[in-house]
Amino acid sequence: MNTPPVEIFALGDDYVRLWNEFTIFPTREEVSQKIKIYKPRTLANMYCQGRGPDGRMTVGGKVCYPRDQVVIWFAAQVDKAA
Repeated sequence: MNTPPVEIFALGDDYVRLWNEFTIFPTREEVSQKIKIYKPRTLANMYCQGRGPDGRMTVGGKVCYPRDQVVIWFAAQVDKAA
């Protein structure tokens, strides 16, 4: 599926672009590279505190997330900071 879901379109063009930059299941390292304010260890800590992206899974020994959830989570973080 190469078209972002409606929830992503509703967030705006910047979030649609971010969604398109991610692989389908980005790892913590990929999230850190694209959203430069979060290091992989910070994402791990946020998960332990219940504040990370939803849908966390382990594939091949790497933690990853559904890209939809990463973008929705990041949009919520931006809203909290505003």
